[in-house]
Amino acid sequence: MLYLAGFCRKKTEGWEATVVTEHASGCVGEIHHRTPLILSGENLRQWLYDEALARQFLEEAKERVLLKRKKMEGETL
Repeated sequence: MLYLAGFCRKKTEGWEATVVTEHASGCVGEIHHRTPLILSGENLRQWLYDEALARQFLEEAKERVLLKRKKMEGETL
């Protein structure tokens, strides 16, 4: 089983979800320039239930993670 890092939020018209991606390497890089950020079973619980640790996980992975996002009105990144 694979656990992919992502975000979701409920909007008026339904749910919106985004999968966090990173630069692909090895044989995957030959097919596409990015791949989902895969969480270990240990990181999964932290990702889901501990915002501070999830932020730390993203900070440590920031060199690998591809961030393409527009800032929405009234929101901080």
